[in-house]
Parts: sequence; structure tokens; C-alpha cells
Amino acid sequence: MGNQVLTLFRRVLFLTAFVMILLTTQQVFAQSPLSQDEGVIFDSVNEARSQAGLPSLKRSDRLNALATIRAQEISQSFSHVRPNGEGYNSLDPQVMHGENIVFGTRLSGKDAHSMWMNSQGHRENILTVGYSSIGIGSYFDGSNHYFVQIFSKFNMEDTAVEAPVRSEVLEETTGDEQSETVPQHKDDAISKDREEEEKRAFVTQTLHKEKSLVHYYYRNQKLEATKVLYANQIQLVSSRLYR
Repeated sequence: MGNQVLTLFRRVLFLTAFVMILLTTQQVFAQSPLSQDEGVIFDSVNEARSQAGLPSLKRSDRLNALATIRAQEISQSFSHVRPNGEGYNSLDPQVMHGENIVFGTRLSGKDAHSMWMNSQGHRENILTVGYSSIGIGSYFDGSNHYFVQIFSKFNMEDTAVEAPVRSEVLEETTGDEQSETVPQHKDDAISKDREEEEKRAFVTQTLHKEKSLVHYYYRNQKLEATKVLYANQIQLVSSRLYR
């Protein structure tokens, strides 16, 4: 009788330990920023860019962290609009210039890349000439796997990534050698004219890009969500220019 009790006790301990290991493994998989699937996505992106004759993207820890946050957010609200109602890049607007999102039941990194490449807007993000860096994040909520790509025009290994994009462009256009020979008031007028041109170009490019960022709806999301996205992004563009 004593041996039977001891055997039963050992079995209970074994099963308890097995369950604890299983739960811990699932938790680590859900939260790991460097999962195998993320690596597959990164390699697939650069392979696609290489086939298109484009330079490879560098993977950034900073963008990885942002993408991981966004992966958790889209598990609550699958949209380029964050749960708090702000645009996706409000997390770090100076370095976040594009985003791809996708989710699915037990979705693999290979599947995610294939879905993005078969969607025009997402494919354009992956093959954008002006992007230099990428961040990849994932999140598993117990049933669905969420993946996010964040793209940046900056080389994130460069120490000058804190500079806003539009300020960088204006500095390049006004920092020519001839500016020293132009009277100050004349230079100010030229700078303002160029700034207005940059604003108009920025609006056109941004609205065109946001229009192309059509969600890949894995489960037939409502059209109203897309309308909210466009309205939010138009408001975001206005706030960037005239704040």
C-alpha cells in the first residue's frame, strides 16, 4: 500500500513539473523578441529586396522593440491606428516611417511574409527604395500569432537618427554654399518658399502612402475600420505640418 501511494505521489509531481515547463515555454515563446519566425521574416524581406535589386535592410533593436509593442497592440485592435486612437507611428514618429501587420491562427513567419508579398500595399513597403532599417515583432495570445514590421528611412546604426525627417530635408536644401552670399532677408524668404514646397510634397507623398497601406484582413474586417484609418492619418498629417 505504501509503495502504491509513493508511486502515485511521484506521478503527481511529474505531471505538475511537466505542466509548469509547458506553461513557461509558451510564455517565453509569446514574449521572445528574437523568435525563429521573426528571423525567417527578416531573411525573407532581404531576399525579396535582393531579387528586386535593392539593398538589404539592417535590423534595429530599437525598431524591434517598437514592433513588439505594436504586435501586442494589434492583438487588441487589428489596425494601423493604436488602441488609444493615435496613428501607429506615434510611438516614435521620428523613426517609424512604415508598418506592415498580419495575424492568423498558428501563423508562421513564412506564411506572414507570403501574405504581405501578395498584398500590394505591404509589398510596396517591403520593396521601398528609401528604407534602410527594419524592426520585427511578434506576439502570441494563446490562439493567434501576430507579426509586425516597422520600416525606417534611417540607418539605425547612425547616431544622428534623432533628427526629424522633414528637418533633415530642409537642412539639405538650404545648406548650400551660395547661401552665404545671399542677404539674410532674401535667404529667409527662400527658406520659407522651400519649406512650403516641402510641406506640399510631404502631404502628397504621405496621403498616397497611407492610401496604399490597406489592411490585409485575415478575417474580413469591416470597411469602417479602413475609413477611420484614413481620417486619422489625414489628421496626423495636418498636425505634423502645422503644430
